Amino acid sequence: MSVENIEDHGAVPNPDDPSLSAARKNLHAIINAADAAGAGGTVYIPANIYYIGDDIGRFTAFGGREPSGISITGDGPEQSVIGVSEHVSDSQNCTIFEWSEGVNHGTVSVDNVKLDGNYENLGNLVSNGNGGIGAKCEGAGTFNFSNVWVRGQYTMGIRIENGDGRLERCTIEETAIALENDSGGDRVSHHLALQPPSGDTITIDSCLFRRGSGEVVDIHAGAGNVVLKNCWGRSLGTGVFKISAGNRIELRNSYMESYSQWLEDNLTASGDFHGRAMARRISNNQSETPTLVLDNVEFHNCNRHAVEARNYPLQLQGDMVAIHNAARDPGRDSVLRDDADGALAHVSIDRLSVHDSDAAVFSAPNADGSIGTVRRANNAGLGDTGGLSIGTDEPGKEPFAPSVPTKDDVGINTASAGSSGPSVAWQSPSDGTVLGGSVTLQIAASNHEDSPDAVTVEYNVDGNSWVSTDYNSDTTYFEASLDASTLSNGSHTLTARATDSDGDKSTATVDVVAGALFADWTPQWISTTDDWTVSSGDSFVGGHALAFENTAGTRDRFAISCDAAGTHADVEVVDRFRVPTINPETNRGFHARLFLRGSGSEGNENGYWIEIEDRNDAFRVGKYVNGNSTTLQRFGTPAEDTFFYRRFRATGTTIQAKVWPASESEPSGWDVELSDSSLKSGWVGLGSFDPGLVETDTISVATGGATAEMVETDAAPTISWATPSDGATVTETVGLQVAAGDEADSTGSLAVEYRVDGGDWTATSYNADTGYYETSLDTTTLADGSHTLTARATDSASNAATASVGVTVDNPLAISTVDARNVTESTATLVGDVTSLSGASDATVGFEWRPVGSNTWTADGRQTVSATGEFTTDISGLEADTDHEFRAVATDPDSVTGNPVGFQTSTTSNEAPTIEQFDVIDQSSTGWHQYQIEWAVADSDGNLDKVISTLRRNGSVVATESTGVSGSDANYTHVLRVRGNVDEMTLTVNDTQNLVGHASQQL
Repeated sequence: MSVENIEDHGAVPNPDDPSLSAARKNLHAIINAADAAGAGGTVYIPANIYYIGDDIGRFTAFGGREPSGISITGDGPEQSVIGVSEHVSDSQNCTIFEWSEGVNHGTVSVDNVKLDGNYENLGNLVSNGNGGIGAKCEGAGTFNFSNVWVRGQYTMGIRIENGDGRLERCTIEETAIALENDSGGDRVSHHLALQPPSGDTITIDSCLFRRGSGEVVDIHAGAGNVVLKNCWGRSLGTGVFKISAGNRIELRNSYMESYSQWLEDNLTASGDFHGRAMARRISNNQSETPTLVLDNVEFHNCNRHAVEARNYPLQLQGDMVAIHNAARDPGRDSVLRDDADGALAHVSIDRLSVHDSDAAVFSAPNADGSIGTVRRANNAGLGDTGGLSIGTDEPGKEPFAPSVPTKDDVGINTASAGSSGPSVAWQSPSDGTVLGGSVTLQIAASNHEDSPDAVTVEYNVDGNSWVSTDYNSDTTYFEASLDASTLSNGSHTLTARATDSDGDKSTATVDVVAGALFADWTPQWISTTDDWTVSSGDSFVGGHALAFENTAGTRDRFAISCDAAGTHADVEVVDRFRVPTINPETNRGFHARLFLRGSGSEGNENGYWIEIEDRNDAFRVGKYVNGNSTTLQRFGTPAEDTFFYRRFRATGTTIQAKVWPASESEPSGWDVELSDSSLKSGWVGLGSFDPGLVETDTISVATGGATAEMVETDAAPTISWATPSDGATVTETVGLQVAAGDEADSTGSLAVEYRVDGGDWTATSYNADTGYYETSLDTTTLADGSHTLTARATDSASNAATASVGVTVDNPLAISTVDARNVTESTATLVGDVTSLSGASDATVGFEWRPVGSNTWTADGRQTVSATGEFTTDISGLEADTDHEFRAVATDPDSVTGNPVGFQTSTTSNEAPTIEQFDVIDQSSTGWHQYQIEWAVADSDGNLDKVISTLRRNGSVVATESTGVSGSDANYTHVLRVRGNVDEMTLTVNDTQNLVGHASQQL
């Protein structure tokens, strides 16, 4: 046995889930890795996302089709991900990993991986037996799961049927959501289904359970023990335990909450599974009475009874049990309940508290045993205690406080998984708003698991004391009133903080201006104060910029004068500005004006100006004289979302201007030098003709012929290539390393990107160990020959620097052997894959095949391909029941041979399996239809695979049970139970070649 990397067997990351063929390749890589690892070996999932899928009966069958006892390991549940492809058919069993029954698998470990059922992107699998399970452990053995994230399984999280084991630091969430919705509310399922044999124990420690349509644990069969400790759960559709079997079931040091708003929002087919109960015994699959132990446990929010023994007895023991807000549904009479056929038996609890329920504590006429102390408040009394002895009844006393974990204490060892903290955002005011007088603050905050009034929202100004808000159900915002006159003039930061019922907190900030924003500025001509605000951000030299935007979308002569600069004839201005988006529409795109010698009124405007003009893709200098517009000169090339400097000067009759990118040094000469005597003096200001956003970061004014000083900014970063060197020859995937630094910004904080031959920029990441910004480049995507790599570093002040190297790409053609498909006794479809054409326009490819042991290869399937991807050929004349091997080959433009891949032809004949016994025994009772199916099947070829019993109503499947089988004969008993009328029972058996035997009975 060995550890086998799935990428060594052909797996390729496919995070975008592009096709079934890509998913099939990954599934076959897992199967091949398991085959190579051997019985008891390990399959390693690297840090990436691998979607799997196929149109076969089962994805994996460890101990059946594949070796037994296979373990699974990865690099962490947020790094190593196996997901079900959205491209599988609705009839596909989507169980990710399956350990077959009838086999002792020894000790199996699954650790540091994520199993993603991807239910939201699958079809309706209700008619398909098992639907999809994250891990299905049918055989004997010890099954251990550690640091595993099981998410979005269509049917069930993990199932252990005939073994023991341990789950530790696992997160299991969003289980059987689609099953409930797709079945119209007829079916739910569970995070865990556990059936430990007598004498065995399955332990669940420090795990997190959320968002399921059924229970945390369904104990359907088996006479062993289940221990759940140090766990946390919420949004539990039907509760924590469904107890139909088992010897001793323990819940210790745990917090569980059934009902949530999330269930109401997402389980839409039926309202019956929005947090039904905590622990229930309502069915029986064994003669012994199980014992439920509740020790140091806190329960919250169930719609029905918290603990119920209906139809069958349940022994109850424990200490320090606190139940809150149970029996929420109208008409529920009690929190703990039994009935005429059931009993809360041999009760032995030291301390129990029940609070905040409209129901009584007990409706338990058949109960016996004792409870030391009962604390209760806000409920309908003690109720019917039957034969229970209550040592001390303390009405009105506070609840007991068990020591239980928080959500952050449990689950996988990665902080972001399953995060459910509240969201918070400012609705009003927005960034840059000028505040005056009394202002209504509006904050949006939510948490799907909490009702709005269960989220607490506060705000503060500039980090001072927190102030509470009130939820307004009409506006759906949290609101408060702020008297802006109490704030000093200038910039302020408002911070909102939302806290949910778990104590999780989130914050959001907004920067505003209070007081006299316009004390030194006056809107001119058509412009009003509504057009001008303050933008905030790290890209601005001082953290803020003066922002123009006309939200009405009007094109007009907007301007604002800088009153502090005064009125002058000889004046020079230098500013730093950007236009985030240049409007390309016809008669639009006149942005970002800088004015000299401004004066006049609306319709009679005067002033020299410089602006961006998209129509001519240029900067433009022009003038207004008594309202008439004249273009004086165009120059340069503007760009959107880029900071520029511009220097604009008027001295006597000389007008001068220049513009340059902020990432470059100021040019020595002027772009514009012209003479004009139309305007003598006036104000200095900013403006625009297009209504789009313009941000002016800095502005400096000099008068009387002086030169305007630049506002100090950071120097541009330094940058150079470390790898590859200039002139290097590169092949395959090459690592890129860029050295970059900045005087003002901290190490590793720069935005460093690269591009090839002037293409799109691609981000790198900083490696603290090497001190370089790094990424990799797949050179097989480039044509052979010379290419230029350019790196760019940008600091927090938007200063940028670049460096380039020239490289030569020289790659061979790349080809691989995939697998053989549609194999019969004499034919097969061979599949190869051209992974790189290495710049060639096409390639000549084909296959070679032979029986294993032969010295001679047979060439077949010669063809020309002009794109990367799979290619195939059909071969015939193969020997039946024989091991063969084949390889993909290329002959032009390079000679390349792929690794051999084996396959076996089938035997010359294969008979369908037969049904030897199909007896249906009606066990129905009032309100329920239950049938016991005694069956026996046989297959002359000895390759039995699966038996499925299906209960139907008007042709639709309403219940099903399946059993994996092997060999030449098998027999077993299925039990199907459902509410409502049914009319047909069917039994289906298939073999490993997918031949099928079928029988049905009308009911």
